[in-house]
Amino acid sequence: MNYLQFILTSLVFPFCVYSQLSLSLPSGFKSETVLENINAATTLTIAPDGRVFIAEQTGAVLVVMDGRKLPEPAIDLLDRLDTWWERGLIGMTLHPDFPQSPFVYLVYVAKAPFTHHVVSRFTVVGNHFDPTSELILLEGDDQSTLGGHVPAGHQGGPICFGADGMIYVGLGEQTAGEPSQKLDTLQGKILRIAPDGSIPEDNPFYKQTTGKYRSIYATGIRNPFGLTTNPKSGRLYETDVGSSAFEEINEIVSGGNYGWPRVEGMAKDDETKAKFIDPIFAYPPTTGRSICGAMFYPEDGNFPDPWQGKLFFVDWASHWIKALDVNSPDQLIPFAEGLQSPVGVATAPDGSVYVLNRNTRWRDGKVFAENAGSLIRIQYVGNEVSEPAALDFSPSQTLAETGLFKNLKSLIPADGFHEYKVNAPVWRPGINVRNWIRIPDGETLEPHDTEMWSFPKGAEIIQHFDTTKGQRHETHVYRCNEDGSFQAAAYRWTDEVKADLIADNEVVSLPGSSDIQCYSPAPQPHLSLEKSIVGFTLQLNSRQLNHNDQLDQWKQLGWLPVSYQFNGANLAALGDTDALLVHRVRTYLDTNCASCHRPGGASRGLFDARFNTPLAKQNLVNGPLMAGDLGIPNARVVAPGSPEQSILLNRMKRHDAFRMPPVAVNDVASPAIPMIEAWILDLGKGSVRLIRDAIDESANNLPVYKIETPSATYYLEKSGAGLSSLVDRDGNDWLGFHPEPGSGAGGEYRGFPNAVHQQAGNYFHAKNQATDLSKTTVLREDPDHVTIMADSGNGKWACRYDFTTTHCTFTMTRMPDGWKYWALYEGIPGGDYNDDDWWMTSSIQQKQTLTQNHEGDIPAPEWIAFGDTDIPRALFLYHHENDEHPDRFYQMHKKMTVFGFGRKGINKFLDNVPQSISIGLAESDDHEVVSKIIQSISLQSQ
Repeated sequence: MNYLQFILTSLVFPFCVYSQLSLSLPSGFKSETVLENINAATTLTIAPDGRVFIAEQTGAVLVVMDGRKLPEPAIDLLDRLDTWWERGLIGMTLHPDFPQSPFVYLVYVAKAPFTHHVVSRFTVVGNHFDPTSELILLEGDDQSTLGGHVPAGHQGGPICFGADGMIYVGLGEQTAGEPSQKLDTLQGKILRIAPDGSIPEDNPFYKQTTGKYRSIYATGIRNPFGLTTNPKSGRLYETDVGSSAFEEINEIVSGGNYGWPRVEGMAKDDETKAKFIDPIFAYPPTTGRSICGAMFYPEDGNFPDPWQGKLFFVDWASHWIKALDVNSPDQLIPFAEGLQSPVGVATAPDGSVYVLNRNTRWRDGKVFAENAGSLIRIQYVGNEVSEPAALDFSPSQTLAETGLFKNLKSLIPADGFHEYKVNAPVWRPGINVRNWIRIPDGETLEPHDTEMWSFPKGAEIIQHFDTTKGQRHETHVYRCNEDGSFQAAAYRWTDEVKADLIADNEVVSLPGSSDIQCYSPAPQPHLSLEKSIVGFTLQLNSRQLNHNDQLDQWKQLGWLPVSYQFNGANLAALGDTDALLVHRVRTYLDTNCASCHRPGGASRGLFDARFNTPLAKQNLVNGPLMAGDLGIPNARVVAPGSPEQSILLNRMKRHDAFRMPPVAVNDVASPAIPMIEAWILDLGKGSVRLIRDAIDESANNLPVYKIETPSATYYLEKSGAGLSSLVDRDGNDWLGFHPEPGSGAGGEYRGFPNAVHQQAGNYFHAKNQATDLSKTTVLREDPDHVTIMADSGNGKWACRYDFTTTHCTFTMTRMPDGWKYWALYEGIPGGDYNDDDWWMTSSIQQKQTLTQNHEGDIPAPEWIAFGDTDIPRALFLYHHENDEHPDRFYQMHKKMTVFGFGRKGINKFLDNVPQSISIGLAESDDHEVVSKIIQSISLQSQ
């Protein structure tokens, strides 16, 4: 199956993500919320007597009986768990003969003696799991040895019994990729063990491996979230979370290799097909972005056709449940929409379906929300009162029947419509677009400077597409619902006067252009314009609509308040060469990418493509990756000066499933590619430059290494091995090293890091009258990275300086036994001391003046920032290794600031290596911006 054929078979339901104000189900079904305030929900299992057991990532198993939660959990394993990111209690199943065999099987990530997976059995006594009954069946690998850019991610954890009576467990590859293909680790595998923990000798790799690795049953798995057995056929199925191209449903067979990280989704050539097993079904990010729990609905259940015997599965990111016939896996059957980030689904003995909503992301310490989850019960009630059926929307069958046009041949819309234009149209190859809008009498629009405008009920919009060769293609019509969402339908022209409803999603060739294929959307009852990805796409915001005198005309029509004035920046058309390059790039990203790449959008990535988000807050330049690096070393979202390492550009250039946007089904190259490549190269003009033989004039002409970066220039004193100056782009020195007596404590300012003081020598601060000599050596000199090592004169201490485009990192790498050290910043925010200069930390968001001291440990992530009230930037210091040591700040004689990680009074507390402290400048004094920079540095260092 080629890529286009795959797209055609997978687009049974709309290619758009839309907001639901309530859960939507097919006719005849209703739902109820059984339980709320579930903390970090991961999975559920249901006993034959109807009790629902719910696993919380933080270790508790909740029990729901007769529709209410019991006061005590069945068990709480918190004290033994690592619950960071995706680790914790992640898998659970009951023995198939429960309660005759009164056992429950759990999968969790233990923190001792090292972080590793555990598969364990407990005896169920009443409503509790007897903690003394634990039988550990299998223990996984030390995760610290396996790599991964976010090692605590991709933990997997589903567990189920197979038709053969054996236990099957899925483990993720902790974002490392390669472990999935190796037989010397359990990561990225499906495992098979006996209920007593022994390993069956008929396992496929039993003779090739030893010990616990004999449990490996299948390889090439990325991040399994669902594992279930078809009760009729006995076949085993797994749902595998994709990277950025496809979510997979795999039939698991003995010895099967499912391709990760070599392939994602369907294999594209015979050679790949020969090596790996294709999923039975896979869908792209525009259909869903994070497949999770799965189960087979019983063939004798009380749900009617087409649900009986089907595989139900949930998508955490797209908030839906769909079903699939595994014997004819060529289409998805929509079941429920508007859920709250579901992770699990299970059938109760009475035939109802329970859905477990997590309603938050992984436990990252930032966006994660405590107690956000819920348990939903869905019942079939037939002709009784049921949920609103979102899928029952029935638009007109032809465009003429809508009454929106007076004359179809001349394309003259009905009375009240006014044509409008936008500043920067979405790029659609081979297509020209016209737009009309009509507002009901007496109603007005609600404009918003940054977000999508609000529309009154009954507002109508027409979007018409002709080919660039003058042939009619499609017309899309929109009508606003009372809740602000839109009904939408698409009509394809069959001749000059007739256009028929597109009843289902299709990919068709553009008329007269067989090499260009377009996606045609099915009718939508509750479309969110803000989150629509493709097909139905309207961008009705001020930066688009403030075109010439258009808004003034709308005021005259009474559609807008007369007082409204847009004071922001208009978007720039792609060909507007009078606009700044960065303005055109950010416009293109806003119009073509922001529907996915935004907080709460379809993408799992971290960058925000919206134009109104400041560039410094977009996680775009040097932005970390969450959805794969295409195998490119040191890749970033945008790597300044390096198009080949910029994933944004590389994915725009692709012609396969990794192409961005992923809905592209043609080989037409985006006209923005040269523009974005030029911008990336332009960013690189300010890369890292090392001048080996320089002097620091402000420090009595000390011999230094001078390192120039886009954000700052660093002066590293050669013999003292400390920073003597850190100069911003405006020439302000934020360190202010001065060697003359009387300029600071002990006679001089001493820069950064002043780490070793009066113990086994005085090392790693710019040379003054008390500094011992060090030896410095340049180890690396690349366009984006310079590394300099320093060894103390007595050979007992060593450190490393890494200079990048955004910061410098000092790492203590060697120390003598029995000694301790600190890392000090002694400098002047902005270059001149003032009492109203400020500091803030990771936990203290309000700026504190320099007259206010800080005492005590800064909580994780450990960082502090300093600033000058007259300069919109900040100097930050970030300690990579969280500890509970005190961190102290005070101002000295109203001449300079003194701050130390691991300092209380004159006592030092840092007592091991390696430890790293980063210093740099942020082009903002906003706490959120500095936090994101620290997060980016943290991800880079993992």
